[in-house]
Amino acid sequence: GHAAAFGQVPGYGGPAKGYEVVRVEVVVQPSLWRRYSCYMGKLKTEAKAIQNHEGTKYLKKCPMAMPQSTWLDPDVGEAYFWHGSGKSADGSVDLIDAIVSVGHEPSEENSEEMAVSDGASSRFAKVTSMFGAGVYLADIASKANLYVPCPVCHQGAYFRDPCHCSMADVEKKGPYRMLLCRAAMGRVYVEKKYKEARYKGDFNPAKKLGVDSVMGEATKGQLAFREYVVYNDSASYPEFIVHYFRRSHVVKNGGPLKKAKLF
Repeated sequence: GHAAAFGQVPGYGGPAKGYEVVRVEVVVQPSLWRRYSCYMGKLKTEAKAIQNHEGTKYLKKCPMAMPQSTWLDPDVGEAYFWHGSGKSADGSVDLIDAIVSVGHEPSEENSEEMAVSDGASSRFAKVTSMFGAGVYLADIASKANLYVPCPVCHQGAYFRDPCHCSMADVEKKGPYRMLLCRAAMGRVYVEKKYKEARYKGDFNPAKKLGVDSVMGEATKGQLAFREYVVYNDSASYPEFIVHYFRRSHVVKNGGPLKKAKLF
């Protein structure tokens, strides 16, 4: 746990030291995949410029925490990222379902409705967020975990009240969830000296910077861990829903998971 007040083990168990994965759902949404594939195809025509971009060179020198997979396309900076979410604070809207399902309306909480209302595009952060309106991603699961609310009270995450539920309550209700997404980063602006004016406002920061995405580098007094943001509503695809429990101990590999469920 990177912040003492969020993403904790229930029952006041402190920061999570391990994550026990109990189920993985595979998201199959053809309309979202087509949009993502079309966006990838557009970036592919600019592959040479992407490979020669300073952001690409920087990430090769200082790679992401998430290991690269051979089936992803390095020409367009495609990679896997974590995205933490759950139900809205009042429990009325399942934000995970909203992100992976076509036609769901976004939550009013920490989001603004874009021109479309399906997939990850339906949950852009507010224009007042640190790096502006976009889809925020993490290369470390424990960072994304900070944004995952309790499945019982829907609190205990960033921007919400503390969770006071017991371990027994959470075990009975069901696991936490986070998304494992593909994202095509394209040309990445590496932010090391943060300036609010570059991002906050009614504009697309990526277009303003002449790039496709932004990576906020971990900097003392500014960011504890890297922040990755894409600004195009087709630049990410939520491929897996990972169900897990927070543990106060390191979780050892329990062997292969059962066959994944298709969402």
